[in-house]
Amino acid sequence: MTTGEAIRAELVANAAVLALVAGRIYPQKIPQGGALPAVVYQVVSDVPENSFTGVSSTNLSECRVQVDSYAMQYLTAHELAPAV
Repeated sequence: MTTGEAIRAELVANAAVLALVAGRIYPQKIPQGGALPAVVYQVVSDVPENSFTGVSSTNLSECRVQVDSYAMQYLTAHELAPAV
């Protein structure tokens, strides 16, 4: 499972997020004509964890993730942020 897939799985599994966006959780951008409110996520950086012998055998990495919430009204988008 990629980092992006893991992030999406966590967001979909979150009942509070799902109640607000009804599954509108997208990688990188909202599709043209997509309904709101919605959540957009992207992996900003994904650096593998290294050891003295090279890349760690545990396949761990240090990731930075950006998650944005979009809605027609500011209050709706603001309410979505804590759920995420």
